Amino acid sequence: MRFYADSADVERVEALLRAGLVSGVTSNPAILDRADRGAGDFPELYSRYVDAGAEEVFFQTWGSDAPEMVRNASRITGLGDRVVVKLTATRAGFSAAAALHRAGVPTLVTAVNTVAQAAVAAQVGATWIAPYFGQIADRTGAPPVELVGAMHAALRDTPTQVLLASVRSPLAVEQALAVGITAFTAHPDVLDACLTDENTERAHATFEELMLRRA
Repeated sequence: MRFYADSADVERVEALLRAGLVSGVTSNPAILDRADRGAGDFPELYSRYVDAGAEEVFFQTWGSDAPEMVRNASRITGLGDRVVVKLTATRAGFSAAAALHRAGVPTLVTAVNTVAQAAVAAQVGATWIAPYFGQIADRTGAPPVELVGAMHAALRDTPTQVLLASVRSPLAVEQALAVGITAFTAHPDVLDACLTDENTERAHATFEELMLRRA
Protein backbone atom coordinates (compact mmCIF):
# COMPACT_ATOMS: atom_id res chain seq x y z
CA MET A 1 0.00 0.00 0.00
CA ARG A 2 1.43 3.37 -1.02
CA PHE A 3 0.07 6.91 -0.75
CA TYR A 4 1.66 9.96 -2.35
CA ALA A 5 1.02 13.68 -1.90
CA ASP A 6 -0.01 15.35 -5.16
CA SER A 7 0.88 18.91 -4.34
CA ALA A 8 3.47 21.69 -4.49
CA ASP A 9 2.45 23.03 -1.06
CA VAL A 10 5.89 22.25 0.30
CA GLU A 11 5.19 22.76 4.00
CA ARG A 12 2.12 20.52 4.00
CA VAL A 13 3.91 17.88 1.95
CA GLU A 14 6.93 17.93 4.27
CA ALA A 15 4.64 17.44 7.27
CA LEU A 16 3.01 14.40 5.67
CA LEU A 17 6.40 12.94 4.79
CA ARG A 18 7.88 13.48 8.26
CA ALA A 19 4.84 11.86 9.84
CA GLY A 20 5.30 8.79 7.62
CA LEU A 21 1.84 9.21 6.10
CA VAL A 22 2.98 9.24 2.47
CA SER A 23 5.74 7.47 0.57
CA GLY A 24 6.59 10.31 -1.76
CA VAL A 25 5.43 13.25 -3.83
CA THR A 26 3.90 13.67 -7.27
CA SER A 27 3.30 16.83 -9.25
CA ASN A 28 2.54 18.04 -12.74
CA PRO A 29 3.02 21.33 -14.60
CA ALA A 30 -0.44 22.58 -13.61
CA ILE A 31 0.12 21.89 -9.90
CA LEU A 32 3.51 23.58 -10.02
CA ASP A 33 2.13 26.58 -11.90
CA ARG A 34 -0.59 27.12 -9.30
CA ALA A 35 2.17 27.31 -6.68
CA ASP A 36 4.20 29.70 -8.88
CA ARG A 37 6.86 27.06 -9.40
CA GLY A 38 8.37 25.28 -12.38
CA ALA A 39 11.29 23.20 -13.60
CA GLY A 40 13.76 25.67 -12.14
CA ASP A 41 12.49 24.71 -8.69
CA PHE A 42 13.05 20.97 -9.13
CA PRO A 43 16.42 20.91 -7.28
CA GLU A 44 15.00 22.71 -4.22
CA LEU A 45 11.83 20.63 -4.15
CA TYR A 46 13.71 17.36 -4.56
CA SER A 47 16.13 18.23 -1.76
CA ARG A 48 13.40 19.27 0.65
CA TYR A 49 11.21 16.27 -0.06
CA VAL A 50 14.05 13.77 0.26
CA ASP A 51 15.24 15.42 3.48
CA ALA A 52 11.69 14.99 4.82
CA GLY A 53 11.73 11.28 3.97
CA ALA A 54 10.39 10.88 0.43
CA GLU A 55 11.19 7.52 -1.12
CA GLU A 56 10.13 8.70 -4.59
CA VAL A 57 9.75 12.16 -6.11
CA PHE A 58 7.95 12.44 -9.46
CA PHE A 59 8.72 15.29 -11.87
CA GLN A 60 7.36 15.62 -15.39
CA THR A 61 9.64 16.09 -18.38
CA TRP A 62 8.66 18.13 -21.42
CA GLY A 63 9.47 18.61 -25.09
CA SER A 64 8.06 18.74 -28.60
CA ASP A 65 9.36 15.29 -29.46
CA ALA A 66 10.83 12.20 -27.80
CA PRO A 67 14.52 13.22 -28.06
CA GLU A 68 13.77 16.57 -26.42
CA MET A 69 11.80 14.85 -23.66
CA VAL A 70 14.75 12.55 -23.00
CA ARG A 71 17.20 15.48 -22.93
CA ASN A 72 15.04 17.37 -20.45
CA ALA A 73 14.60 14.21 -18.40
CA SER A 74 18.37 14.21 -17.85
CA ARG A 75 17.92 17.45 -15.87
CA ILE A 76 15.52 15.54 -13.64
CA THR A 77 17.44 12.30 -13.24
CA GLY A 78 20.54 14.25 -12.27
CA LEU A 79 18.80 15.32 -9.07
CA GLY A 80 19.24 11.94 -7.40
CA ASP A 81 18.26 8.29 -7.30
CA ARG A 82 14.77 8.84 -5.87
CA VAL A 83 13.45 10.56 -9.00
CA VAL A 84 10.74 9.09 -11.20
CA VAL A 85 10.29 10.81 -14.58
CA LYS A 86 6.72 11.47 -15.69
CA LEU A 87 5.69 11.51 -19.35
CA THR A 88 2.29 11.93 -20.95
CA ALA A 89 0.69 9.02 -22.78
CA THR A 90 1.37 10.34 -26.29
CA ARG A 91 3.33 8.74 -29.10
CA ALA A 92 6.35 10.90 -28.23
CA GLY A 93 5.88 10.23 -24.53
CA PHE A 94 5.80 6.46 -25.02
CA SER A 95 8.89 6.61 -27.22
CA ALA A 96 10.76 8.69 -24.65
CA ALA A 97 9.64 6.32 -21.88
CA ALA A 98 11.10 3.40 -23.83
CA ALA A 99 14.44 5.20 -24.19
CA LEU A 100 14.51 6.06 -20.49
CA HIS A 101 13.67 2.47 -19.56
CA ARG A 102 16.61 1.25 -21.64
CA ALA A 103 18.78 3.69 -19.67
CA GLY A 104 17.52 2.29 -16.36
CA VAL A 105 15.39 5.32 -15.44
CA PRO A 106 12.10 4.69 -13.59
CA THR A 107 9.15 6.31 -15.33
CA LEU A 108 5.47 7.04 -14.94
CA VAL A 109 3.20 7.43 -17.96
CA THR A 110 0.49 9.88 -17.00
CA ALA A 111 -2.98 10.78 -18.31
CA VAL A 112 -3.63 7.16 -19.29
CA ASN A 113 -7.26 6.93 -20.36
CA THR A 114 -7.60 3.53 -22.07
CA VAL A 115 -6.62 -0.06 -21.43
CA ALA A 116 -4.72 -0.01 -24.72
CA GLN A 117 -2.57 2.89 -23.48
CA ALA A 118 -1.92 0.96 -20.27
CA ALA A 119 -0.74 -2.00 -22.33
CA VAL A 120 1.60 0.18 -24.39
CA ALA A 121 3.03 1.63 -21.17
CA ALA A 122 3.91 -1.90 -20.10
CA GLN A 123 5.44 -2.57 -23.52
CA VAL A 124 7.83 0.40 -23.15
CA GLY A 125 8.79 -0.61 -19.62
CA ALA A 126 7.08 2.11 -17.61
CA THR A 127 7.30 1.62 -13.86
CA TRP A 128 3.91 3.21 -13.29
CA ILE A 129 0.84 4.43 -15.14
CA ALA A 130 -1.41 7.17 -13.78
CA PRO A 131 -5.05 7.18 -14.84
CA TYR A 132 -7.01 10.23 -13.60
CA PHE A 133 -9.86 8.77 -11.59
CA GLY A 134 -11.81 12.00 -11.04
CA GLN A 135 -11.28 13.35 -14.53
CA ILE A 136 -12.45 10.10 -16.11
CA ALA A 137 -15.64 10.41 -14.07
CA ASP A 138 -16.08 14.04 -15.19
CA ARG A 139 -15.63 13.11 -18.85
CA THR A 140 -17.76 9.97 -18.99
CA GLY A 141 -20.33 10.73 -16.32
CA ALA A 142 -19.93 7.16 -15.08
CA PRO A 143 -17.99 5.63 -12.17
CA PRO A 144 -14.45 5.06 -13.48
CA VAL A 145 -13.68 2.10 -11.24
CA GLU A 146 -14.48 -0.46 -13.95
CA LEU A 147 -12.02 1.18 -16.37
CA VAL A 148 -9.15 1.52 -13.90
CA GLY A 149 -9.84 -2.00 -12.69
CA ALA A 150 -9.49 -3.24 -16.27
CA MET A 151 -6.15 -1.40 -16.55
CA HIS A 152 -4.96 -3.04 -13.35
CA ALA A 153 -6.04 -6.47 -14.61
CA ALA A 154 -4.27 -5.93 -17.94
CA LEU A 155 -1.02 -5.14 -16.14
CA ARG A 156 -1.23 -7.98 -13.63
CA ASP A 157 1.54 -10.08 -15.20
CA THR A 158 3.83 -7.13 -15.95
CA PRO A 159 6.13 -5.01 -13.74
CA THR A 160 4.07 -1.89 -14.56
CA GLN A 161 1.79 -0.75 -11.74
CA VAL A 162 -1.20 1.60 -11.46
CA LEU A 163 -0.70 4.78 -9.44
CA LEU A 164 -4.19 6.21 -9.29
CA ALA A 165 -4.30 10.00 -9.66
CA SER A 166 -7.06 12.60 -9.40
CA VAL A 167 -8.29 10.86 -6.25
CA ARG A 168 -10.81 13.24 -4.73
CA SER A 169 -12.26 11.36 -1.75
CA PRO A 170 -11.77 8.40 0.59
CA LEU A 171 -14.62 6.70 -1.32
CA ALA A 172 -12.50 6.76 -4.51
CA VAL A 173 -9.72 5.01 -2.60
CA GLU A 174 -12.13 2.38 -1.32
CA GLN A 175 -13.57 1.76 -4.79
CA ALA A 176 -10.11 1.35 -6.29
CA LEU A 177 -8.96 -0.96 -3.52
CA ALA A 178 -11.91 -3.21 -4.31
CA VAL A 179 -10.49 -3.84 -7.80
CA GLY A 180 -6.95 -4.41 -6.59
CA ILE A 181 -5.28 -1.00 -6.92
CA THR A 182 -2.99 -0.23 -4.00
CA ALA A 183 -1.17 3.01 -4.91
CA PHE A 184 -2.77 6.45 -4.80
CA THR A 185 -1.78 10.08 -5.16
CA ALA A 186 -4.00 12.85 -3.86
CA HIS A 187 -4.12 16.42 -2.62
CA PRO A 188 -3.24 16.76 1.08
CA ASP A 189 -6.89 17.63 1.86
CA VAL A 190 -7.97 14.23 0.52
CA LEU A 191 -5.18 12.48 2.37
CA ASP A 192 -6.32 14.17 5.59
CA ALA A 193 -9.88 12.99 4.92
CA CYS A 194 -8.61 9.41 4.60
CA LEU A 195 -7.19 9.67 8.12
CA THR A 196 -10.35 10.67 9.92
CA ASP A 197 -13.79 9.37 10.80
CA GLU A 198 -16.32 10.94 13.15
CA ASN A 199 -16.97 7.74 15.08
CA THR A 200 -13.24 7.13 15.47
CA GLU A 201 -12.76 10.66 16.80
CA ARG A 202 -15.54 10.16 19.35
CA ALA A 203 -14.05 6.86 20.47
CA HIS A 204 -10.64 8.47 20.81
CA ALA A 205 -12.06 11.29 22.95
CA THR A 206 -13.76 8.74 25.23
CA PHE A 207 -10.57 6.70 25.58
CA GLU A 208 -8.56 9.83 26.43
CA GLU A 209 -11.07 10.90 29.07
CA LEU A 210 -11.01 7.47 30.70
CA MET A 211 -7.21 7.30 30.69
CA LEU A 212 -6.86 10.78 32.19
CA ARG A 213 -9.06 9.74 35.13
CA ARG A 214 -6.55 7.06 36.09
CA ALA A 215 -3.33 8.83 35.09
